[in-house]
Amino acid sequence: MSRADDLAAFLAPFAEKPVEWGVDDCTAVCARWLWQNGYPFDLPVYSSRREAQAIIIQHGGLVETWDALLPASIGQQIGDPEPGDIGIIETRIHGPVGVIVARGGICLWREEHRGFHWIKPRSFLKVWAVEPQ
Repeated sequence: MSRADDLAAFLAPFAEKPVEWGVDDCTAVCARWLWQNGYPFDLPVYSSRREAQAIIIQHGGLVETWDALLPASIGQQIGDPEPGDIGIIETRIHGPVGVIVARGGICLWREEHRGFHWIKPRSFLKVWAVEPQ
């Protein structure tokens, strides 16, 4: 199975499912992808947007939160993001959000009111390289 096939199979259960905070929001779905690829770690417990924002504020931003929580075995991607990497992009309306990179730099974004959709970011705030373990 190719990396694209692995990602498609991973995403399938989320296609029609509304976002559930702390389970499959933009950070939690990236965490699930990491776990599936052999990077276990503890994600803080939260069940609402307000609780998630409090965690982000505590760390000083979303990039800083991910830097503090991600396992040491996952490093920053230098160069162009590869399919399967995770990252944070800036959006005009929602601010920084977590994404999973697919082919051609297109990214999956779990957005609260629209489920999930694909987005082509102008740039990334930070990308972490995800190699299956």
